[in-house]
Amino acid sequence: MTSKDNIALEGVNIYFDGTTISTVSDVNGNFTIKYEPNANNILAISFMGYQTEYLTSLDASKPLNIALTVSKNELKEVVITTNELFTREQKLKLFREYFLGKTNNAKSSVIKNESDLRFKYDKEKLVLRLLQINLWLL
Repeated sequence: MTSKDNIALEGVNIYFDGTTISTVSDVNGNFTIKYEPNANNILAISFMGYQTEYLTSLDASKPLNIALTVSKNELKEVVITTNELFTREQKLKLFREYFLGKTNNAKSSVIKNESDLRFKYDKEKLVLRLLQINLWLL
């Protein structure tokens, strides 16, 4: 599994759409998945920051060569509602949970430039906002 820039992607999600049949790629971008001809045969390949690819024509006897394209979508803000005041670490923890999620894959993701993240808390509306200063590096 690679990006269009030929960078191997580790931990890419590969699954048959609408099923629980799934796997993830290894450090070299390789993967193996159990193919069941009677199951939904739409293979989905997804990775945070990249466009999801869907393959509808599969030949289990041939290897796949898949390259993912960087997604151009940008998240402007994440809003977290609460009634308490926070320390910066508490704000970061909540942001990680809401932005990255709570899955094992999300827990292994890292925002490399967390020091660039700026938060604003509105005490009247009880809303915590993330202000985008710089691009986020994941």
